[in-house]
Amino acid sequence: MSKKWEIHSEKGVVQVWVRDEGGAVLRQSDSAVTSARAARILGKSRRHVYRYVERGMLNPLGKFLDEWLFDAGQVARFRKTLAAGRIPLRRYVIPSRFRTFFPDYRLGEMNPWTNAPLIITRILDTGTRAEWKWIFRHYPRSVVRAVIREHGRRIMSERSHHFWAWMLGL
Repeated sequence: MSKKWEIHSEKGVVQVWVRDEGGAVLRQSDSAVTSARAARILGKSRRHVYRYVERGMLNPLGKFLDEWLFDAGQVARFRKTLAAGRIPLRRYVIPSRFRTFFPDYRLGEMNPWTNAPLIITRILDTGTRAEWKWIFRHYPRSVVRAVIREHGRRIMSERSHHFWAWMLGL
């Protein structure tokens, strides 16, 4: 699906509309900022901003001319959340009860973000409902959908892949 971008700038305020082929608005922002500006607002490096995007903590409007664009209001709210200490920035640990899913790995050395495709597909493929709930509590739905779309067919059983593709509307 191709996206059409409409960008208007007036008096330093950038307005962005992202539309589909039919003209319907997919995303809209009355005040957009680049990743560099978002990093300055958050008081973090651009690398931190990209990590927040990767982890699903910060949702960009999209990528335009090789630069991520964010809604300024969302960045400001995220800054308040960070300042209040509500987002744990420590390394997440995979529960020891998942040891049976990863007999060939050391759980303490697995990073839940870099190893997300492996963790999500194995647990959704052979886990129970309680384990599935853990996945959806710890990973944004968009990340789970992307993993199923990109890696599911290769890693999961055909039956599980079809089930999760149907459940997630892929």
